[in-house]
Amino acid sequence: MFIIRSYKPLLIIPENAIFSSVSITILRLLHQGPKISLKGEGNFTNTNTFSKKILILLSKVKFMEAGLVYRPSPGAWSHPEFYEYLLVAHPNEDVCNRVMAEKQSFYSRFNEKIAIKTRLHITVSSFLAKEAMEETIIRYLQRICNQQSAFDVMLNNYSGFPPHTIYIRVQNPQMFKQLTRELKAVNSYVHSCSCPPVKLVTSPHVSIARSLSEEVYFKAMMEYSQRTFHETFTVDELVLLRRSNQYDSCKPINVFRLAQPVNNLFN
Repeated sequence: MFIIRSYKPLLIIPENAIFSSVSITILRLLHQGPKISLKGEGNFTNTNTFSKKILILLSKVKFMEAGLVYRPSPGAWSHPEFYEYLLVAHPNEDVCNRVMAEKQSFYSRFNEKIAIKTRLHITVSSFLAKEAMEETIIRYLQRICNQQSAFDVMLNNYSGFPPHTIYIRVQNPQMFKQLTRELKAVNSYVHSCSCPPVKLVTSPHVSIARSLSEEVYFKAMMEYSQRTFHETFTVDELVLLRRSNQYDSCKPINVFRLAQPVNNLFN
């Protein structure tokens, strides 16, 4: 058994669980706040206060395995023929207004301008491609969206990607995951054209603030783990965005309407 001393008291970790139950436990702390109940995953005790370095180390393992954060490799932007494309969903106006109020609150509290500069959307996938491929990619996406019904999304409370991003969780990501499975056809096409593989988001979310310093992240995370946020909206379209480099603003290229649910056809 390993014992990691933080401040007070101790975090006691079973020897055979360092990279399994412990990393899951820490992630649950980020998602659920300080009250954690584990069943069948080892006996240990924990507190709200523990080593930031241990938190980063163990949570990075989980997030790296899941591929939750997408950043094009530094060399990708050295090819001027590549554009970055993002397939995103936008909340409705009422939800957008509430989320923007949360982003403004974050800026006022922590003086992080990135909170109010970043666009509000849920990323489904992102990839690099050449402009000549755009028409074919749009046809692929249109075919996929024609077969996908509109669906409801529930936003529920806050979480984070240590040590840089605070976000609002998507409580029911199943439909987004279904979309990413269908997007494998796009990935095959992009790969066949000698472009990097499509990045499929496995943890859809709405960012409040990103690119934070470690100090600001942990200070904000302690506050936001105690706060609540609940909203629901319907995704009835996806938007394809494009930008020429990491400093460029994203511009809409195409809007893909999702099919209307069968039970709404006669309403």
